[in-house]
Amino acid sequence: MIIRTDSDRSKCIDKINAIPLVKKDGKEVPWSIDCSPWKPKRSVAMNSLYYAWLAEIAKYKKWGIAYTRGYIKWEFGVPILLARGEPEFDALIDSIVNNIQYEGIIKLFGTESIQISSAMKVPEMLDYLTNIEQFCFSEHIPLSMDDDRYNEAMRK
Repeated sequence: MIIRTDSDRSKCIDKINAIPLVKKDGKEVPWSIDCSPWKPKRSVAMNSLYYAWLAEIAKYKKWGIAYTRGYIKWEFGVPILLARGEPEFDALIDSIVNNIQYEGIIKLFGTESIQISSAMKVPEMLDYLTNIEQFCFSEHIPLSMDDDRYNEAMRK
């Protein structure tokens, strides 16, 4: 929940007060609530550049946009999130690798069912875009480099 106003703060407190601390069977249920200053996960320029590049890669490689998104998410996004060492994500990826062949993985990641870039923080998204840019350079895939959008997204 994002708290911007006193009304938002009151709603948040009301939600916390509504959390049941005891189950029907009488056992206590502990809760954890984390609070931190709100920061956007990434900028509009990063999103804009990312989606423009996906379309350009798809067109150049003659791949569908879903395949391109799946390939990019799997090859460049997943390693960034794996580096966090979060057990739940690691287990999810292990399960996928152990049960689905590569083309099926790309197809799965081409959908919205597994969020990758949405889970990234700004520095991670910057690494993601840099890795995509390096891949395209190595594959001789031309990418639009609209100076304002590119510079803002890549923090240059």
